[in-house]
Amino acid sequence: MHSTSGLIGAGDADILVSLKEDHHATADYVQRPAREAAPGIPGDHVLLLPSDIVTQVLNFGLPAPIDVQIEGTDVEGNREVAARMLHEIEQVPGIADARIQQAFDYPEFDVAVDRTKAAQGGYTQRE
Repeated sequence: MHSTSGLIGAGDADILVSLKEDHHATADYVQRPAREAAPGIPGDHVLLLPSDIVTQVLNFGLPAPIDVQIEGTDVEGNREVAARMLHEIEQVPGIADARIQQAFDYPEFDVAVDRTKAAQGGYTQRE
């Protein structure tokens, strides 16, 4: 079983590829899915993470060796801070595939319920 904590929403997926003996260069397999899949995937990118046990242990199960988390009540402010930090992190030599894992364009559906009217119709807030 392969599992990471990097899956955020319904649009995220993990694909685990196992190579057989006498396979071609691993780098060819790594570049191929990104090149071929990304144009057909709604959204904007494909990230390729090593799935070996050493990397998973060293990363403590996270999808990246460096994991920065920002918490606060101001979601938009948090996003701005994250974007600035990402820009600075991308300037560090050797950094690859830097990204903001959290999708901010996930579809939302807000419903305002008048509990009194709902109760008159026989509905509860849960329903």
